[in-house]
Amino acid sequence: AGLLLLLIAVFVPFAQDKVTLPEVAKTFVSIDGIIAIISGMGAAFMCGCGVNLLETNPQIAGGLVVGSILGVLLLKGIPIGPLAAAGMAAMLLKLISLWRK
Repeated sequence: AGLLLLLIAVFVPFAQDKVTLPEVAKTFVSIDGIIAIISGMGAAFMCGCGVNLLETNPQIAGGLVVGSILGVLLLKGIPIGPLAAAGMAAMLLKLISLWRK
């Protein structure tokens, strides 16, 4: 369901004629577009790390939920989901383990 909603949100501007395909194609070769592509790749990788972390340490989900709630309440953030939060946690845990060696 989440992917379907994401696709709908992405394609609404096309349906409303606010964005054309040539404009999007031109964006891909701009600095903003290249950074967006790299960011998307990084986010997908990070979420993949989150899946692995949740598979090996499912008990961490409680901390992710509490952290998301605190981020919304204290930092005026937006809850983006457990996979992204778990991915960030996995990367931080990896950095800490490398630092301790």
